[in-house]
Amino acid sequence: MQLHRHVPSPIPSRPLPWAGSADQDAGFVDMLDAYRATGGVARAVDIAGALRHGRDQGLAAVARWIAAGHVVYFQWSGAYWLPLFQLVRRGMSLRPGLTRVLAELTPVLDAWDLARWFVHPSPWLAGELPVSL
Repeated sequence: MQLHRHVPSPIPSRPLPWAGSADQDAGFVDMLDAYRATGGVARAVDIAGALRHGRDQGLAAVARWIAAGHVVYFQWSGAYWLPLFQLVRRGMSLRPGLTRVLAELTPVLDAWDLARWFVHPSPWLAGELPVSL
């Protein structure tokens, strides 16, 4: 799959429904619902604990993934959350192929918008949900 920067953003430019601080919890619940069909989401610290390296080294590995833009994540209530579709459950390693997509999208979308992009139909993908591909 090849993405081109000249294509308009697939995310409508409207305020997020949970942009106000009072609505952040509702936005988090929306994200939980959106990713439920593809394995849900988990806190970064929990993923780190499931990594083969052990919790402390696992936390460093997850932090590197986030800092390098190799994973979809979002923050809520002081924690980093990662959708599980991008991980191989056994050993919690990264699924191959996602890095190229993220390299195209992370310069133009913030973490929440990127997480939302994967669970909304994309005109770049003939209306399919990116998470299901």
